[in-house]
Amino acid sequence: MKKSTVVAALIVAACIGLYVGAQYLDLGGLFKRMHGM
Repeated sequence: MKKSTVVAALIVAACIGLYVGAQYLDLGGLFKRMHGM
C-alpha cells in the first residue's frame, strides 16, 4: 500500500468516528432529557 492511501484511509476513519461519536453523544443527551421530564 502507498503511504498516501494509508493517510487517506486514516482521515476517512477519523471523520466517520467523529460523526458517529457526535450522533451517539446527541442521542445520549436526548435520552437523558426525555427521562428528566
